[in-house]
Amino acid sequence: MTAIVGIQGKGWAVIAADSMTTYDDKPYYAKGMDKAVRKGDYVFAFAGDAIAMKEHGYEPDSIKDPNAGFDALMCLNGVIYEIDEEYMWSRDDRGLYSVGSGGALALGALATGFSKNSMKAAEFAARRAIKISADYCIGVGGDVKVITQKGNDMAAMKKLSPAMKKKAYAMAEKAESKPAKAKELKQGVAMLKKAVKK
Repeated sequence: MTAIVGIQGKGWAVIAADSMTTYDDKPYYAKGMDKAVRKGDYVFAFAGDAIAMKEHGYEPDSIKDPNAGFDALMCLNGVIYEIDEEYMWSRDDRGLYSVGSGGALALGALATGFSKNSMKAAEFAARRAIKISADYCIGVGGDVKVITQKGNDMAAMKKLSPAMKKKAYAMAEKAESKPAKAKELKQGVAMLKKAVKK
């Protein structure tokens, strides 16, 4: 049981996850079993059987176990993608994402409103949404881990002169509507498959 949320901003993204795992309705808290991790240029957040598959070669059988499988959020260059157990990906123009059994509660908390112009405000809202989910979903709990990522272009802008920043921001706004290149997305999905099947 899990609650993971993602918030897509302009040139940045925020992903937050709870830290409790459950088995047979028992809660477990274990360091190193993070549901959200940074791996190179990517951020991954997993809900479902991903850890069991990675550690024990578990192959989900959705016929015998209707809750089998996983969902994930993947972030590349400050852009969030939702990925399912078939490694299909999707994006949402509203910029709000959730996965896990407590994800719908957390998404509802996010939808109540916050300033999407500020990454700090989004971090606070994501943390708050996970905590609200934990209050109402027995399978969600523990510490909240928040990972932020800026698009590569946005991070480099700090070094530019004011005139160059203005040009760079204009270019970034044009490029914002374009998702990551297909090659980069395929590399991320390949990394996800490799991590899950180990």
